[in-house]
Amino acid sequence: MARPRHLPRAPIREAIIQIQFGPPVELSSIQKFASSVAKDFGKTTDIWQASFGVRFDQEKTESAAANPVLIGKRLDSVDGREVLQCTVNAFSFSRLTPYMDWAHIRDSAKRLWDLYVLSVKPTSVTRLAVRYINALPIPLPVAELNDYFTAAPEVPSTLPQLMRAFLQRVVIFDETTNTFVTIIQASDEDAEARSLTNQATILFDIDAYQHVNLGSNDSNTVWGKFEELRDFKNRVFFEHITEKAAGLFE
Repeated sequence: MARPRHLPRAPIREAIIQIQFGPPVELSSIQKFASSVAKDFGKTTDIWQASFGVRFDQEKTESAAANPVLIGKRLDSVDGREVLQCTVNAFSFSRLTPYMDWAHIRDSAKRLWDLYVLSVKPTSVTRLAVRYINALPIPLPVAELNDYFTAAPEVPSTLPQLMRAFLQRVVIFDETTNTFVTIIQASDEDAEARSLTNQATILFDIDAYQHVNLGSNDSNTVWGKFEELRDFKNRVFFEHITEKAAGLFE
């Protein structure tokens, strides 16, 4: 593992804070809230939800899609680096590259959530999540993924060892904090980018979340749990990379 520390050039492609709640709120309240904060963003678009089904019988298989349903609003900042998504059962705030720091995304999300609670009045918070999607550029050629990752995918030693692509998904649970973490490691198969940069990009997606039952006005508990989730996300990140990998981002 690498020593936990601040990485000045952290390989973060997108950082997301998400709050889910129930029961669903009225769409009209989402639209009213989006209008009230639209001045802080550059673009507002609708969020639609569609469902698909498959029917089997003895002679044929048919698929059908239900009419899409409007469920919320998406607001993008003028520079395209921050995104607010509000639906009838969820609120999320994202910061895209270049990433600033945890305090910035936390404080931005909290300010908007406080306004959201006052306007939309969700009842019960049911899920909290902190998700960081990292894109780690590894210099080519890569002789051993284990030089950069502590839990890299492996091929049995009796098989050819030239790995061209991989996708690994693991879900772990920490009983002490009641936290789930979904960890995805995957290769980016953009051959053209590899040839131009002489680097292989490894996607490292960490989604830390808790199922909760909190009042939407219980701000101290909600944001205290976000600190727990962020700390656990950091632990997962540094446990998965080596010092050689961490050194690429200092």
